[in-house]
Amino acid sequence: MLTNRKYTLLAVFVTCSMFFGMATQSSAQCDPGETAYEITLAPGGSFVGERSWEIVPTLGGDPVISQECGDYEGGTYSFCLTPGVSYTFIAYDDFGDGWNFFGVDPVWSIGIAGGPIVTEGGNPNGCSSGDFTTDCIGQCEEYSESFIASDPPDCTSPGFSLETERSCDDFNFSATVTIDAISPGASLLLITADAGGVQLAGATVPNLVGQTATLADLPLDDEVIISVNVLGATCPSTETVNISSIGCPVPLTCGEPLEVEYCYDNNDESL
Repeated sequence: MLTNRKYTLLAVFVTCSMFFGMATQSSAQCDPGETAYEITLAPGGSFVGERSWEIVPTLGGDPVISQECGDYEGGTYSFCLTPGVSYTFIAYDDFGDGWNFFGVDPVWSIGIAGGPIVTEGGNPNGCSSGDFTTDCIGQCEEYSESFIASDPPDCTSPGFSLETERSCDDFNFSATVTIDAISPGASLLLITADAGGVQLAGATVPNLVGQTATLADLPLDDEVIISVNVLGATCPSTETVNISSIGCPVPLTCGEPLEVEYCYDNNDESL
């Protein structure tokens, strides 16, 4: 539960509730000089109500964002940090036996919104002792890690050209991407093909002019978005491709009738 102090702040500053200990999934609206960050937490696992966590300034101060004991819920939550300042992520457990995630990795990750992951980790499980109760009193610190907030990545979109080749036999096409202009300061470029919000193909190439990648088995008669982006940053260049199947032979299945139209004269019994 929130403390009385936090309830008071929540009542006065409803739109900023995430900054006073309550995690929300709305996008953070940051002040000038701040950077939007996100924390992603795995859902499920056993004994959900025992977990809690917070991100606090390393040198002291109120939590920037947190979920208190009994309120844990997986998901992605937005908040704002000041570049150059050190912050600490702390994971607690009321019983003192870890967060009870098994076979899940990562369990949590923190990164710049729309950008690279800054830090991530598996199941918090570092208590040497706990109160071994589930009353949300006497929590144990399972894990902590500090990081320094930074400005969002700023990059120039890479340039590329595109050649396509249609396959009527399989009713798909391939797209060969050639890098024509690099993005300064980057080492790798991520090339992807998406349709309807689903990634169909992808490749990673060095950030060098002349590098190529072929994305295969892309569907005909569909809007496919080809993107070239700096790996770990958000500065894509895109092109929408829609290759038509018009002119391809109509596929037939043996045993199925073929519907046709024809004309005949009176008393003509021929088909």
